[in-house]
Amino acid sequence: MNTHAHILIAAAVLCRSSQAAPNTVSRPAKNWLTNSAVLIGALMPDATLFLMFIQAKLRGIPDSEIWGTLYFSDFWQELGAISNSIPVFILIGIVGFLLGGRLYSGSIPGRAILVFAVAALLHCIADLPLHHDDGHAHFWPFTGWIFSSPVSYWDPAHHGLVWTPIEICIAGLCAWLIWRRFNSAWVRFFVVLSMLAYPLMMFFWFMTVA
Repeated sequence: MNTHAHILIAAAVLCRSSQAAPNTVSRPAKNWLTNSAVLIGALMPDATLFLMFIQAKLRGIPDSEIWGTLYFSDFWQELGAISNSIPVFILIGIVGFLLGGRLYSGSIPGRAILVFAVAALLHCIADLPLHHDDGHAHFWPFTGWIFSSPVSYWDPAHHGLVWTPIEICIAGLCAWLIWRRFNSAWVRFFVVLSMLAYPLMMFFWFMTVA
């Protein structure tokens, strides 16, 4: 799935409004921290992709080489395996749980660690069935096996055109839930920006391919 879709899904499932409950003074700060952990966790599996892309563009490497060669190099595949490892994020989640964290309650440090891990796990689990020949070793360090799904979230040769409208609907539903939950203008701005990313990406790929 696209990165912004992962973030919308994690935010819809895990983020909570920072409006204080009656007679409560700690909830806003608590939710600000844990909501930030959710967003970072949802982004984390793709962090190596952004790092790879940025440094490659700074070196003047063309897009075709970035995604056709560099992406599949041993170095970036190894980093991608680490940042997409389901066992690693399960371990991090256990640490957060042992520190007293629960998904919607518990100690602030423990909860932040736990929701970070759960957001990253949601990302990895959603990606697992949606990569045909460009997936990750999701079970590193136990195995380097990469699942080759018959479905690709982007490749028209592997049902990408079928999946794309499904993903947009899922992202739209999550955006609607977040919009209703948060009154913040900044949150709603980024929700709209996330949905606008779909036509912007299509335009970018059209211009790149053309």
